[in-house]
Amino acid sequence: MIVSDALTPMYAFAYATASALAATESGRLTAAKVWQLAPVRSRLAIASQALLPVICLSWLMLTLPVTIALLQEGVFPTAVSIRPLELALILTIAHAAIGFGIGFRVPRQIAAPMMAVVTFIAVAFSVTTEPFWIRHASGQFTGSLQFGEQISYASVWPHLLLTGSVAIAVALMWLPSKWLILRVVLACAISVVGPRVAQSLTENWGPTAPVAIGATPMKCLGRAPKVCMPSVTSEDLPEVREKAKSVLSDFRSAGMRDIPVVITDRLADGRFYRPSTAHTWRVELTASAQRGDVRFAIMKAAVRFTCPRPDPTASRAAGLWAATVTGERDAYERKLKQRGEQFDREESRRDEISSEVEDVLQKSPSGQVAWFKQRLTDACDNG
Repeated sequence: MIVSDALTPMYAFAYATASALAATESGRLTAAKVWQLAPVRSRLAIASQALLPVICLSWLMLTLPVTIALLQEGVFPTAVSIRPLELALILTIAHAAIGFGIGFRVPRQIAAPMMAVVTFIAVAFSVTTEPFWIRHASGQFTGSLQFGEQISYASVWPHLLLTGSVAIAVALMWLPSKWLILRVVLACAISVVGPRVAQSLTENWGPTAPVAIGATPMKCLGRAPKVCMPSVTSEDLPEVREKAKSVLSDFRSAGMRDIPVVITDRLADGRFYRPSTAHTWRVELTASAQRGDVRFAIMKAAVRFTCPRPDPTASRAAGLWAATVTGERDAYERKLKQRGEQFDREESRRDEISSEVEDVLQKSPSGQVAWFKQRLTDACDNG
């Protein structure tokens, strides 16, 4: 997240700098008629030597803000966290190759400013254009990463394919070869296939590129249940686990046997929702520990529905029963009141649900659990 945020304003500047200065260096060598001299060194060696300062400057533009950001936060980067920087460093070389090839054919007085403007606009404004696949292959990652997210390999390849294929095509047209027709055909094929593959990989992504989640060290405590929180927020872990044990104990006393093996913090899931399962409950442990309602958050994880819009009567009844048997009824009713939905404002409905739950509480534990599971099913059958 720190690396990604620091790089966001620098991608376009670094690429434009590399492309423009490379075009200038190429034009300078052409004006000096270096290519017409006796071939003591290969064109590739000459170009590499000329582009080394250009690439170093562009790399400095990328690494300096990242280094400053890491020092300000007092953290050390991981191998995964610097993936955006690694991509940008590679693409800087590709943009330098493109600029060098253009400068070989176009006068440097025209090539340098043209490459600076075209490259900057193509990269910086990609996030404002449609279709969305363009931004996912432009060489920059748009949007900040959330806690627990990391850039996936799947989101890296389109950037490499688009810019890399263009760089290879330009290099083929610049490097010496006796087979001119073959070079032209191969360069055209690469310049078409690379972007087309990048488009096919990204055209269904929408405005946001896919990210990998769970990219944070976790600290776990105990067994049955094992409670896990991110290491950076785990100072409350012992207290959170004790509260989790007390909630699960209340559920056992009420007859529930479907108790999770693991209760893990949803904070590590980033912006994407991952549903709980029978064996793993995903709960906002860090946030609830800060709010002081850990028991309520864990209780709420037991009330799981299989549909996005459950029936309000059945869902409220199931939730009220779970809150009652765990001693969180006041918190549950307070949350409903804060939500302010029209359904919860009608006193007749509230009384009907409360009366149903009171009747159920008179049943045996097995009867209560059977009713609870049926209400979870009814909520989606009727929703």
